Amino acid sequence: MFYYDKDVLEKIQAAVVTDSQNEPINDEDVGVNVGVNDGNVGVNDGNVGVNVGVNDEDVGVKLSLTARKVLEYLHSDNSADANKMAEVFAVTRRTVERALKKLRDSGYIRRVGSDKAGYYEILKSDRKS
Repeated sequence: MFYYDKDVLEKIQAAVVTDSQNEPINDEDVGVNVGVNDGNVGVNDGNVGVNVGVNDEDVGVKLSLTARKVLEYLHSDNSADANKMAEVFAVTRRTVERALKKLRDSGYIRRVGSDKAGYYEILKSDRKS
């Protein structure tokens, strides 16, 4: 059970939920989703806020700035490890590890060989040339 501030509760009770033709919808027809953020109240019908992720071959994966830096660095030194790149980019080793994981999961790189003696193979590039 949720307990709301009195002002917030009044805003929720006063809100009118409408369909796409701006006709009132009663709460028996549609579940009402209420979001409270810094005292602001948003009321949406059941059809609003549905996020569908579709990833076609033509759609690129958005890489973070660190991931792009790591990928560019691996073009010049594919045997570099997370500690070395963290030092070069002045970030934590964990930040570089997250970028490497994103690059691996997105199909940009793969590790060949052992952790100590291996290297990163670049499978696809983010370069514009």
